[in-house]
Amino acid sequence: MDQDQTEPTPYPPPKRASILFQLTACSSVLFIMTILAMVASVFGDQSAPAAKQFNRHVGKIIAFEVGATLLLGFAAMTQDRRQTLAEREKNQPVE
Repeated sequence: MDQDQTEPTPYPPPKRASILFQLTACSSVLFIMTILAMVASVFGDQSAPAAKQFNRHVGKIIAFEVGATLLLGFAAMTQDRRQTLAEREKNQPVE
């Protein structure tokens, strides 16, 4: 049996994720890391200068990360929807 031959699939290959989806994923990971740092700071020395700075600014950091994730997520979905509609319009037969 020849290993080089592959059977054709009925589905087209998946598209690569756009840069906006990749940025959304990165901002989500950063948000999760911040939440984990908040949990870890509870168990650390509260009098440490870094802990004081983190506790002072964590609300702003979380708000910025949530805003960035929402903004990037909606932008990615909008871009994807426009591309999908453009492809659908391109592939429709002309009457």
